[in-house]
Amino acid sequence: MFGSEARSGSVQFRAPAHHPLRGALRACAVLSTFLVFLCGFSVFTRLAMLFVSPFGEMRRLRFGQAVMHRFFKAAAWLFGIQITHEGPLPAPGSMVVANHHSYMDIVALGAMVPCFFLSKAEVSRWPLLGPGAAAAGIAFVKRDSPRSRKAALETLLRRVQAGFTVVNFPSGTTCRQGETVRFRTGLFRVIAGTPVCLVPTSLRYEDGAADWVGDATFVGHLVRLAAKPRLRVHVAFHRPLNARDSGGDALRDACEGLVNASISSSTKEG
Repeated sequence: MFGSEARSGSVQFRAPAHHPLRGALRACAVLSTFLVFLCGFSVFTRLAMLFVSPFGEMRRLRFGQAVMHRFFKAAAWLFGIQITHEGPLPAPGSMVVANHHSYMDIVALGAMVPCFFLSKAEVSRWPLLGPGAAAAGIAFVKRDSPRSRKAALETLLRRVQAGFTVVNFPSGTTCRQGETVRFRTGLFRVIAGTPVCLVPTSLRYEDGAADWVGDATFVGHLVRLAAKPRLRVHVAFHRPLNARDSGGDALRDACEGLVNASISSSTKEG
């Protein structure tokens, strides 16, 4: 069940009992359903864009954002992601910057708020998901290319200025539950001095199952998550900041400080 009711204060999680056979059957059912759903998403999005694109870039982006939002809501329901949050949802035209545990962060945030993401270039070559995501307007970046990183960040800035909400994970990598993050400066230097509303955001899961770190493979990690009856995540939207008021380094430090303070607080309470 997908929930988006605002709740304040600490959130306590209790992990459900694990039944191996039931988990295996659930994983098979969830992944087979997701594969069929992913096929439909990819084909529908690419065909629909043939009809929408002639009406202009803004119409194409609005349609792509709406399709992705519904895709993420369906994926959240399918994988049993239960979401609670505190703080108001980001307004349209916001730049959300968050800590990063795995690809499930994208599903959770995308299910809550219609938005665009920045994804690594390798995803564009993944069967089904890559073509569908590209058609829907996901921006891709080659992480080892400074030129590609700069161009991708400028694309995100233009979308925010056009009124679209964008989510970015400035750490550039995933971390474990309870670990503080170190944000890279690139994004903040691009948007510094512009009237962009930055929304620092913290994500916390009920356990470390969501963490895609170390040597874990994508398929193996996805199977383990699909076997879980539910995955609880708490999302904290912190006080918005105006990028016009500070330089890039100061913006990074402010966002990083708010996110890390929330992580440290939840770790002590947990």
